[in-house]
Amino acid sequence: MQALLAFFFIVVILFAAIVFVIALLGASFLLRALNLLFSPFKRKAGTKGVVMGADGEPVIDVMVKDPVCGLYLPKGDAVRETIGGRTLYFCSQECLSQYKQRA
Repeated sequence: MQALLAFFFIVVILFAAIVFVIALLGASFLLRALNLLFSPFKRKAGTKGVVMGADGEPVIDVMVKDPVCGLYLPKGDAVRETIGGRTLYFCSQECLSQYKQRA
């Protein structure tokens, strides 16, 4: 019976110490810790349809694949051409010319 009371006493003391530490650090500490844990899953306002990078910032340039040579390159660096109602992206004018010759 004394062992059970001693165990209960230790549990109560540990719980009180945890509560004291939380009160000492403040609720803002806990909120910051939770924010750090869950920030990768948050979505920024107004980012519907925007690709987000691992750092949480929007990706300005996405990668596209050249249909001729299969090279992936940033969309902003690609040669853009609308063919048959589809917008295609090529790594160079040469690949664009080859694609038009095949079609």
